[in-house]
Amino acid sequence: MWTLAPLRQPKTLGVRRLMNCQEARESFSMLLDGELGLTERVPLELHVNACEGCQRRLEYLRELRELEQRARPTTVTRDVMRFGSAKTWRPR
Repeated sequence: MWTLAPLRQPKTLGVRRLMNCQEARESFSMLLDGELGLTERVPLELHVNACEGCQRRLEYLRELRELEQRARPTTVTRDVMRFGSAKTWRPR
């Protein structure tokens, strides 16, 4: 009777196996928000460095965020908004 030796896990230097595309893409928002710790970021970066499709997708999301931030109006306080919308204004 044959017995199989247990499979050895490849040495990963403390890093889990490489992510697949779905796992990587699910983490892109957290990466862009700066919410990933080192243990989550390293496998993601390893995958993205090896996967041209995920590289393109991540770059697209980065560009989209940049455009979104540029399109946002500057922060205006409520007082300034009230002042600008007042129908009658008299200096004090």
